[in-house]
Amino acid sequence: MQKLKLTKRYEKYPEYKDSGVEWLGKIPEGWKINKLKRLFDFQSGDGFPDNLQGGQNGDIPFMKVSDINGIDRYITTSNNYVDFKTVKKESWHLIPIGSILMPKIGAALGKNHRKVNLVPVCIDNNMLAVTPKNIVSEYGFWIWKMLNMSDFENISSVPSVNIELLRNYICLIPSDKDQEKMSFYLDKKTDLIDKIIEKKQKQIDKLKEKRNSVINTLIINADGKIGKLKNYIYLNPSKKIVSVNSPEDTVSFVPMEAISELGELQLQERKYKDVSSGFTYFRNGDVVLAKITPCYENGKAGVMKSLKNGFGFGTTEFMVMRPNSSILADFLYYVIFSDKFRKMGEVEMRGTAGQKRVTSSFVMNYELSIPDIKTQERIIMELNKKMKIFGVSIAKAEKSISYLKEFKESLIFNVVTGKIKIN
Repeated sequence: MQKLKLTKRYEKYPEYKDSGVEWLGKIPEGWKINKLKRLFDFQSGDGFPDNLQGGQNGDIPFMKVSDINGIDRYITTSNNYVDFKTVKKESWHLIPIGSILMPKIGAALGKNHRKVNLVPVCIDNNMLAVTPKNIVSEYGFWIWKMLNMSDFENISSVPSVNIELLRNYICLIPSDKDQEKMSFYLDKKTDLIDKIIEKKQKQIDKLKEKRNSVINTLIINADGKIGKLKNYIYLNPSKKIVSVNSPEDTVSFVPMEAISELGELQLQERKYKDVSSGFTYFRNGDVVLAKITPCYENGKAGVMKSLKNGFGFGTTEFMVMRPNSSILADFLYYVIFSDKFRKMGEVEMRGTAGQKRVTSSFVMNYELSIPDIKTQERIIMELNKKMKIFGVSIAKAEKSISYLKEFKESLIFNVVTGKIKIN
């Protein structure tokens, strides 16, 4: 694989001129300024085609916001279809080839962009489609890849794009020849970066597989008494009287994002009055498990430690296990982190897609081998040592991926805004 030269010194354009726009500053001589609304058709589509049959026999694919979050920016298949019996036709619109699609509302806002490159698609009202008109189509895609959609977000409880603000955004337009040249360059360079990221991600996946294998070997094959987990834990223990002087006192708080897939905690603080009801209670020594997909499958769990005043609160999507005297908290953590536990629990999850949760029944009836306390301590010590080594390697690879993604974003921005010249 070709090695990407991240330290390359890029050439600047020979002459720059004042753009007349304060935040833009100087721009390359010969480049023009225009608003997005003059370069793209903002559309909700051409309406719903009367002759479309839909269902599995339909000949046009449909895309929802949930379909756009993959890494592939091109639509290459047509296996997503809509059942016309369950949806309103007015919610869907036909978008032509050459359009650029992106989510315009909700948590997916700004997550990804796709170009309709092979076939027309129908989209729902939660997606925004723009079609290049006075610009080279491929270059138009890179303009949208450069934009940070959060800069155009409406201030409301549900994130959404301010379309009028977006339409009036000012961007730079080089000559058609330069647009083609820059598009080719960015295609090539970003593809190379993506391949390096993919390679590093595979390294991370292999490290995680090895880590899981080590845990499985030491935990699952532990020589001890066979029993069900319910004999060793108190599940979701009730909150007893906690020691606070005032409802205004701060306590530890753990949202889902504050616990890593390696059990590391980033404790936050909230006022007791704000979290004492409606959230999950736990205390030092309890083990929490994320019960909702995909956090459960990813192994989000951890031992509660260093909580302010010895207790805290967290997301309602935590299941709390309080170990009894026969099992150590760290040993219990490794049990529920093990690949075997997670995969068996995944089969037993209940609920609708995207909202599936592992059941209390599965957890309580999970069968395992519990060695004596001294053996548990030895296993914990060995696993802690090995997990630290795995953790360092995984963190290093993840940091490298993060750097590469930042570099890719910076490269796109600098090319599209004329900060560097492409020969």
